[in-house]
Amino acid sequence: GKYLQSRIADATASGWAVDVGAMARTGVDGLTLAMTAQNVGPGMRFLSQTSKLPTTGSAGVAWRLPFGLLIGADYRRQVYDRRDSFSMGTELSVMKSLALRAGYLSAITGGSSANGQRLQDARGLGAGLGVHLQGFTLDYAFTPMGELGNTQRLSFGIKF
Repeated sequence: GKYLQSRIADATASGWAVDVGAMARTGVDGLTLAMTAQNVGPGMRFLSQTSKLPTTGSAGVAWRLPFGLLIGADYRRQVYDRRDSFSMGTELSVMKSLALRAGYLSAITGGSSANGQRLQDARGLGAGLGVHLQGFTLDYAFTPMGELGNTQRLSFGIKF
């Protein structure tokens, strides 16, 4: 659960939301399925106008193969914006403490295809790496963002 608060000029709004998810290991060795619902809540009210939260549902699959290879795919739906995206990626554990990653993210929009939707141009191929040592992680990712330029992310984590 989460408490939300926002301010625009002198107007403020607050609200709450929850994220829920489930993960299941299948009978197939290394195959995992998952589903989530994010930002589920009543929205936020500024003065006399209520804004809906960016409620999102997703479903994904991951398959850990021999030799340290992980392959995953995810379908995501932004409920109120009616926007969909599909992503897929892979991670290769080169050594116990080093992982190389690559992925692809595409938007799905309304179009003239038979089912009313079409894959949009790629939002970007991404690549990165992760270093894991004694409960500490350092992850780096590079993703082109079209007209917005390139994005680089660096994160640090501690497992305890």
